[in-house]
Amino acid sequence: MPKTQAEIFDDNHASWALGGELLPHSQAERESKLSPGQRKARIKDRSDLLRSVLKPESVRRMVRKAGILSYATSSPVGEDLDVVLTTLQKIADVILFNVCFEICRLCEYLKKRTVTEDVLREALKKFDVKLHGACEETHKSCPTLKKRNALAAEAHVVKGAESEIEHESQNESCTYFAFSAFVKIMRLYMQEQMTLPPKMTRGVISCIQFVMESVLVEVLSKARYLMRQSTKGKKDTSSPGRTTVNSRDIRSVLTVLAHRHPILSGRMRPLNDPRKLLDDSGEGGARAKASPKSTPTAKASPKSTPKAKASPKSTAKAKAAPKAKARAGT
Repeated sequence: MPKTQAEIFDDNHASWALGGELLPHSQAERESKLSPGQRKARIKDRSDLLRSVLKPESVRRMVRKAGILSYATSSPVGEDLDVVLTTLQKIADVILFNVCFEICRLCEYLKKRTVTEDVLREALKKFDVKLHGACEETHKSCPTLKKRNALAAEAHVVKGAESEIEHESQNESCTYFAFSAFVKIMRLYMQEQMTLPPKMTRGVISCIQFVMESVLVEVLSKARYLMRQSTKGKKDTSSPGRTTVNSRDIRSVLTVLAHRHPILSGRMRPLNDPRKLLDDSGEGGARAKASPKSTPTAKASPKSTPKAKASPKSTAKAKAAPKAKARAGT
């Protein structure tokens, strides 16, 4: 039997498992070929639309649907780490890019100017994703816990993460993101692939949104399972040592699953951090300038600088100089 080397899940393995760089269709321009200003503008537009679609409230409900009680919403002090919200935005970027790439490739091959349900089903076959039902109407938005309690007359409002998890588990075939914002982001991603992208109906866009949300919830549920199993003690019955899911758990799931699920393959593209943008041009910059640590120390003027004390050797030479001149004059 030949010897086999065990896999080590380091950074090199993660980059290999997640695949290469996301490249657009042949008719579109690569971001690496664009000028720095155009590239920054494209990244800003993509980041703004992703933030308008994946909002904290919708992400929190998806996290509850995955059965997660607690998740990281802020990075530790002094560390610049991605939180769960930012990581999900980057995963959604990969999913939408892969789906739009395959749709544009099929439309160009079939010479179609409209994305039909058959084209979408054929595109999702490459990612081992099946659609159940027809893409004729848009999916309804999932009802909130407050709305469901208001409909039931004798039900009392129950708060807490566990009640939210129980409520979100009953939501099926519905969506969490705003449909109008998702239409705008689909238009942007299709324009990245082709200069004249094919048209898409509302039903097809709604099906793509439902597929993306389902994949994100599946990744979150696997991250929860990974966190619970990896932080347990020696016994199987012991409770997990950590109950908060962070971005490292999600990235570990992607490292393991990306090469088996093509819809998740591809390196994550950079996104603009709204906190850094605020620090550069908003209130954060003013606060940074006003902080005592950031104020530069004033340089002392030449008049205020104290004179350096002369060394003993230099004073001796200075005293001996007039004597030597006097001797030379005599």
